[in-house]
Amino acid sequence: MAKFATTAALRGTTRCDGITNKPESRAPASLFGCLRVSALLLLSALPSAAPESPQGLPSAWPQTYSVQRNKAAGLLTLSTPYYTVQHDLKHGGAISSIRLTHGKASNLLVLPFETRVQDAAGNLHSDLAEPAPRV
Repeated sequence: MAKFATTAALRGTTRCDGITNKPESRAPASLFGCLRVSALLLLSALPSAAPESPQGLPSAWPQTYSVQRNKAAGLLTLSTPYYTVQHDLKHGGAISSIRLTHGKASNLLVLPFETRVQDAAGNLHSDLAEPAPRV
């Protein structure tokens, strides 16, 4: 294919000429199009001027967490400058609240997250029923 393209370019013909045996009237335009594509391929192979590693770029993620444990209320609060997540330690350590620092809603959750497991006998076990979880 590459040999045909080179030969066709030298003769001023296109690939369609070899198939139909009829010369096209737009051979120079087609040659110019091939040169543009070749130039784009060569330019894309050159190294870019972008930095090699993104380490120097500022980022908002990941942020460090602030951890507060309120034993009296039974809450474990994890927060960043952007959001706060509360775990209810009196109910299995389930996530009971997610708040955005600059949001309008007081809690994004309607109900706490609950994990349930059904054993072979059909009994349901929930993490919300665990009054003293190990966190």
